[in-house]
Amino acid sequence: MLSRLPVPAYMLTLSAGAWLPKAKKRFVILCLTFVASANLALAKTDPVNPTSPSEASSNAELASTPPLSPEMYAGGKGSVRGIIRSAEQPRRFALDEIAVMVTDAEGGVFETLADDSGRFAFENIAVGRARVEASGADDRFGHVEIEVGSDGPTKVEVVIQPIEKLVVTGTGQSRTIELLRSAEAVQVVELQTAQLQSADLGEVLARQQGVSIRRSGGLGSNVRFSLNGLTDDQIRFFLDGVPLDWMGFPFGIGDVPVNLIKHVEIFRGVVPIRFGSDALGGVVNLSSPDPVYAPSLLFSYQTGSFGTHRLTLQGGHLFNDSGLYIRARTFFDRADNDYPVQATVPNPDGRGGSIEATVRRNHDGYAAQGGSIEVGFADVSFADRLSLRTFVTDYTREVQHNATMDVPYGEVELGELSAGAVLRYEKTHDRVELSGVLAYNFSEDWFRDTSECTYDWARMCVAKLGPGEVGSQATDQVRYAHAGMLRFNGEYAVSDDVAVHLSLAPTFFTRVGEERASEALTVLEYPGDLLSFVAGLDATFEAFDKHLQLVVFGKYYLQSLWGSEEVGTEFRPIERLFQRPGGGGSARWLLTERVYLKLSYEWVTRLLRPDEVFGNGALIYPNLDLRPEVGHNANATVTIEELKSPLGTFRGDLNVFFRQPERLVVLLGRGDFFQYYNIFSARASGVEVGGGWTSMGDYVSLDANFSYQDVRNISGQGAFGEYEGDRIPNRPYLLANAIARLQFSDVFFSNDRLTFSYYLRYVDSFFNNWERVARNRPDSKQLIPAQTLHSVAATHVFGMDERVLSTSVEVQNMSDARAFDFFGAQRPGRAVYVKLGIKL
Repeated sequence: MLSRLPVPAYMLTLSAGAWLPKAKKRFVILCLTFVASANLALAKTDPVNPTSPSEASSNAELASTPPLSPEMYAGGKGSVRGIIRSAEQPRRFALDEIAVMVTDAEGGVFETLADDSGRFAFENIAVGRARVEASGADDRFGHVEIEVGSDGPTKVEVVIQPIEKLVVTGTGQSRTIELLRSAEAVQVVELQTAQLQSADLGEVLARQQGVSIRRSGGLGSNVRFSLNGLTDDQIRFFLDGVPLDWMGFPFGIGDVPVNLIKHVEIFRGVVPIRFGSDALGGVVNLSSPDPVYAPSLLFSYQTGSFGTHRLTLQGGHLFNDSGLYIRARTFFDRADNDYPVQATVPNPDGRGGSIEATVRRNHDGYAAQGGSIEVGFADVSFADRLSLRTFVTDYTREVQHNATMDVPYGEVELGELSAGAVLRYEKTHDRVELSGVLAYNFSEDWFRDTSECTYDWARMCVAKLGPGEVGSQATDQVRYAHAGMLRFNGEYAVSDDVAVHLSLAPTFFTRVGEERASEALTVLEYPGDLLSFVAGLDATFEAFDKHLQLVVFGKYYLQSLWGSEEVGTEFRPIERLFQRPGGGGSARWLLTERVYLKLSYEWVTRLLRPDEVFGNGALIYPNLDLRPEVGHNANATVTIEELKSPLGTFRGDLNVFFRQPERLVVLLGRGDFFQYYNIFSARASGVEVGGGWTSMGDYVSLDANFSYQDVRNISGQGAFGEYEGDRIPNRPYLLANAIARLQFSDVFFSNDRLTFSYYLRYVDSFFNNWERVARNRPDSKQLIPAQTLHSVAATHVFGMDERVLSTSVEVQNMSDARAFDFFGAQRPGRAVYVKLGIKL
């Protein structure tokens, strides 16, 4: 059987057999055998030739589905997806035979026929300006100029009508290019390559300039996202413009399945008003695939070291005649996280004291599963989009040790169940664009610490000191939360060069809980409520033939807090009201078509989040004395988008940033728990540099970035006044990444692609405590050493459009270096993963 497998699957089978346990080995070999059979079946077709008798579907059907393969978009190639409409009947697709021709930026000419629904598709179109022409046998004609991007399908609509009434009309521009060339301080991360490989979303984002992702362990562990030196809730996370934890991902951005996301938008410091949100350091928005490309079935499965299993399945259908679509998604994640670490253990010779020894984590398991169903209408007369999405997600995580990895635990666990719904509406009519989101989320999270044993690193009960490993008493907490938001966005185009935009976004959060391990009254049983409101108004101006784009905006923030704090044996109610204006602006100047300069500034307010003031019922304690953060954000950026030359394509980005927040909220470790505190004043400044090169023919691609960020306490007053001038603890200040790719086409079959990737990450040493404290206490826990991590991946992709098969092998931290994150917790060493992807 193995001798008849295609070469890529055969190699994966051997590599899987070398390191997987017997039971897992059988399962992976079975999966690979199934995939190999599909591979052979696909090899019998010729998806390039639309007239091949063996092709299972027409060229029209090909046009209705986007390709999964990210390698098609590497370097200077992209694709076009479009639809033909009739000017006489604008709500109907053209039904007769329509010929479509594309002339790309390199002078290449491509032709095809639209299907009965008016859809068409082109592959391998050169990135840049292109012209799309459509003509019918009845002398109807239409054409449009578009900008083809390399990040995924460029959507286009061409309206045709009799030649004597011809007008040039249509739309088409890559969403990525539209964002990058706007005045917004934004970076876009495409995920097509990552979807084929094993790196999770946290790992992918950590490779971007200015971004740091740190974990307390493996999959499912606590994640700290840092952007330009600011971290935690100073950064807001969204999925399609809705807060991430309200969309069924309460475990955070690091563990969101990468195969469910199209691309990531990272807004540096200055936040567009359309999000209706506050943020001190910026916004990260995860973007889902467009519903128009729903008709498909996508499957991915990953397995590997430390008991890791990750599965995603998604599919849907678009009913062209009515505009109705439905799509569903589900995921399952499992990990034992039983990797070896260096820990302090009692001296085995019985003489007392302790020594450093290698132990294996044994109480760090993670399990998560969830799903969503979305039903809606796209491109219909009453709405550009009207959809209802419902979801449910559940996760459970074991806790291996305390914040500084000094004390092991044996039975401590936590988890959360989240469910909700999101109703969305979008409509554009003439010069008016309206959109609205109504969202509701219910969550139930719990934390359990009731063991009567004290455990060692071998998970042996070494003493019975009473219930509770984390604290001095048993804890069995559960909390119930209800959250809701309403966001309205309205935009009016005053002219072709001037537009105004209004955003209104109230949100409400309430939480109550109980302590089931004690009959005594606790603060959990008193509700904690937050009412927040953010309003924004902006105006966009364009001038000098659209070379200059200028945006000015104003914001208003309001937050009311109701809670209770423990005073002796009683609980005292607390109520606070906070309100403040804000505003700023941004500008972009096109120096050339591919080179532009951006400047942006915002006087910003960051309102508090529930876990900061109320705690999380587990390892984060409440602090009702916190105050919202305010500050100043500024960026200056020069971007080289894609410069083509005989030596290849060059790209680059230089960003200088400045942040000065007041009352900066930071999460600090206090032995067995964490708590948020205000630092009265801080300053973050730095520079980010990134660049890349792709050879002619897209055979070789090189990218690298460097980030320096200096985040210091500049307040001489308050609890941290004695540390004025010190760097804020536990934040890396020097980071670098490098990526090299080598890819080949038509290696084993016609229309396949083989890619080899190498990843390098460097994090310089940093202090785990205030500098003047750490320098006076030179123990190993005070200084996190410099880290250099290497990873490699091999990916094989076969097929196009409707049928795509991908296999990938990845080795992370291949040198098995000791990797540390915040508070000195050790990350996994060398890990090997295999991933399979199928699109039908």
